[in-house]
Amino acid sequence: MKKACLILLTFLCIAAIAKAQDIITLTNGKTIQAKVLEINPGDIKYKDFTNQDGPTITVLKGSVASIQYANGTKTVFNEGTEVRSSSGSFVKGSGNGRDRNGDGGFRRKREGGRGLHGWYFGASLGLGDGNATSTDPSYSLSSGGYAGINFLATKMFNQHVGIQFGLGDESYSYNVDFYNGGSYSGSDMFTLTCLTIPARVVYFSNSKKRAGFYAMAGFDLSFLGNAKEANYENDITSYYSSVIFSPYISCGVEFRSKYARSAWMFGPYYKTSVNNCYSGNSDNAGVLNPDNNGTLYSVGLSIVYMTKFGNGR
Repeated sequence: MKKACLILLTFLCIAAIAKAQDIITLTNGKTIQAKVLEINPGDIKYKDFTNQDGPTITVLKGSVASIQYANGTKTVFNEGTEVRSSSGSFVKGSGNGRDRNGDGGFRRKREGGRGLHGWYFGASLGLGDGNATSTDPSYSLSSGGYAGINFLATKMFNQHVGIQFGLGDESYSYNVDFYNGGSYSGSDMFTLTCLTIPARVVYFSNSKKRAGFYAMAGFDLSFLGNAKEANYENDITSYYSSVIFSPYISCGVEFRSKYARSAWMFGPYYKTSVNNCYSGNSDNAGVLNPDNNGTLYSVGLSIVYMTKFGNGR
């Protein structure tokens, strides 16, 4: 009787110990008896259940298929993202490394480790020289200023190519010198503000490292907000085109964070309108006269920041 009780007590202890462990199932089918310590965006840390005083072991999150916890709950992973628990609730996660070797040790697949992929949201700032061309030799246009800010959504289709679009505001200011018979007769400052919708294609040269080069090309569709002859504060909105179509190009360097959760881009840009932006002014308000048509352009520095939205590809 005592022997039977001892055997029963032994089995109960074994069952209790087995229940207290976490079971990690890898994507190659291997299971690990463990005590899970941390679940991070890119990896999972655990102790060997049979040697909990031993070293902490790290495995890439993308190499784990599921974790069966000691309390009976279970989390299933899909390419490194926690997608559901045993209760059916959704749990946010991240990380997309999924390369592995044959002995249960794991390493991040480089093209998935830092590659830009998915949806990103952010903003761009453009600062530079904003000016206008003139078809009338009686006017000389000196350098002016340009400032534009856009809030952007970027969809990366793969590690290199994506599209970018958004909504923003831009403003031009430029000074005009007037000449009468070749003699200087005065000057005036003009200002222009627009609501802008940018649409661009973006290309990243390097998909594996945290720094590389980018190129961007597209167009800005600008809707006239306000135009003034600044020195005299005359509203001259009616003499400008209500819609300005401007091709845009930029290139430079880009820096991304670990696992490509965010990126910065720095480089020069150039944009110029392809339609006449202003025309005849019977009141002779500076450069705007019946014989003068012209376009706006800007060149300067572009700064773009974007951060990943969600965890999906």
